Amino acid sequence: LLFVGVETILSPARSCGKRLTGQQQESVRKMEAESQSQPAKKACVPGKKRVNRWGYVRKSHLKLLEGPLLSRVWPANRVVVGMRVAKWVREHLVDHTELVVLEHRSCSTSTNTSPKDSSGLTCSSIYSDISRFRHKGIEIELMARACQPMFVAQLLSGMSSVVGEGRGNLIVRLDIADCKATNVTFLCTVLRGCSSLRVLNLSNNAMGAEGVGKLAGELGCGVFPRLQQLNLSENRIGAAGAGRLCAALTACSALTSLDLSCNAFGSQGLFSDPPLHFFQHVNGKSASLAHLDLSRNHLTSEILAFLCSGVIQHCAALKSLVLSRNCILGEGVGYLGSALEGCSALTLLDLSWNSLFVDGAAKLAAALCTCPRVATLDLSHSCINADGASLLSAVLPDCPRLEHLDLSWNSIGAEGAAHLALAMSDCPALRRLLLCGNNLCPDGAESMASMLGSVSTLTRLDVSRNALAPEGAAYLCSVLADLPLLASLNLSENHVGPEGAGAVARAMVRCKKLRELQLQDNSLAARGAGRIAAGLGQCKVLERLDLSKNQIGNKGMCRLARVLRQCKQLVRLTVAYNGIGDQGAASLGAVLGGCKALAEVDLTSNKIGDRGATCLAEGMAQAPAISHLILRANAIGKEGAGALARASDGCLGCARVHVALNRTHPNSAAPLGWLCGW
Repeated sequence: LLFVGVETILSPARSCGKRLTGQQQESVRKMEAESQSQPAKKACVPGKKRVNRWGYVRKSHLKLLEGPLLSRVWPANRVVVGMRVAKWVREHLVDHTELVVLEHRSCSTSTNTSPKDSSGLTCSSIYSDISRFRHKGIEIELMARACQPMFVAQLLSGMSSVVGEGRGNLIVRLDIADCKATNVTFLCTVLRGCSSLRVLNLSNNAMGAEGVGKLAGELGCGVFPRLQQLNLSENRIGAAGAGRLCAALTACSALTSLDLSCNAFGSQGLFSDPPLHFFQHVNGKSASLAHLDLSRNHLTSEILAFLCSGVIQHCAALKSLVLSRNCILGEGVGYLGSALEGCSALTLLDLSWNSLFVDGAAKLAAALCTCPRVATLDLSHSCINADGASLLSAVLPDCPRLEHLDLSWNSIGAEGAAHLALAMSDCPALRRLLLCGNNLCPDGAESMASMLGSVSTLTRLDVSRNALAPEGAAYLCSVLADLPLLASLNLSENHVGPEGAGAVARAMVRCKKLRELQLQDNSLAARGAGRIAAGLGQCKVLERLDLSKNQIGNKGMCRLARVLRQCKQLVRLTVAYNGIGDQGAASLGAVLGGCKALAEVDLTSNKIGDRGATCLAEGMAQAPAISHLILRANAIGKEGAGALARASDGCLGCARVHVALNRTHPNSAAPLGWLCGW
């Protein structure tokens, strides 16, 4: 589909009843306030047109696409343009000196025909758009992600014609990520005329060391004085390519973001050739660099030492450093700690999926003392035990701005949880605490509960896979009422059982802002589902509920269905792998019409047959907001599938029904091939 960068302020709440996130609503309010100060431009606007996942746009909404409201919002709100809308955009937006984006995704091409999108717009029409825009002095962003090589080649040809006319300075962004096979030589030739380029994304293009070497030749000539963001991730650059690239980056004085993740730098080559030394050329000349991503590169301690001495310690403006999945040991963390002394502006540090152990945790703790502005600290999958957690907890009070702490999948246990709990009271800004997979047990939960109430800013708590049992769940849930901002709670895979479900239900009622609750694989059974249903009826703001893998059966589904109409904000309900049959599906189908906000229901891998599918189809036809009904791996035959198909065609919410891996008959082994993937 062709997306025109008319990233709109279109409000799904007005167009078809969908909800925006709080951040989106705030942006919409700001843009609408700006629009009220300027009169709307009268224009002949086409009628209803389909919008990405939000239904239809009316004429009044299309008028909001004009001049002052062109702004970067969220991709989910972009208009999917057809011929008429694209024509209107070209006619009425070229008079404005605003940013216009031409985007083409997932183009399918053949050797005999020119690429076309589903709207019938050919590549030549895109070039004509560029031609129209360039004469108006409009800055242009070009994005062609995950496209076939033929389309990318034609896009570059169109750029070449623009550059040949001396208009290449209008192109401010080029994004051709995930295209796998881009002609780097031709690309470099085109880029020479794009002196105003600010964003260049060439990730996942199989460039290799040779291709990056050619690009480095252009970068080193200083033809991109305004380049701010460069993404070359997943290109198999290797050590040699990295050396050539970073030797050329000294000419990019405005560069603020560099992504070289997943390039297999390896353990040799980076420092074997001094003239092409990866870090020596950048030494002292990377003061503007704010975001550096070197994750998934197998950086050894020796390479990390060069990285720290040559780059990081000179980046006074560095705000984000990502070094995840690099096999970094305690020795490497020591080098990092020395370098971070000069990075007082650092706000994000990601060392996940490394092997820190106690030695690394101790050195990291010493480094954090020099980074008072750290707001996000990711240490998941880092082999940190109770002793390491104790060392880190001692320095958490030195990070008063810490908002996100991720210690998931370590081995801190109940002892480490006790140390961590003592430090949390000195973290006044902590909002997200992730402790998944740490074997806290009931004792650890009790320790956490003793201090958790003092963290009044907490909005997300993840303690899944910790063997809490009913006792541990009761300890935690007893203090959740003291967290007035808690919006997301994950208690999955904790053997909560029907006994602990009562404590969870009481916490649901007390947490007035709880929007997401995950309770999958907790052996709730029908009795536990009934207790959750009792709390669900009083939880007015809950948006997402996951009860998969709890074997609630028909009885539990019926108890949940009775209260769903009271959940005015519930958007997503997941009850997969629960042994629900036709009776439970029928009870759910009977209330779908009264669920005003419910957009997605997941009933994967249950025991629903034709009768249950027919009942769901009848309810779906009356549901005002349903967009996805997932019924994979059930026992639905042709009769039920036909009813679902007819209901989907006439559904108010324009629903998609997923029925892959079903059968023509419950006892038949033949899948519905014509429905798989529908």
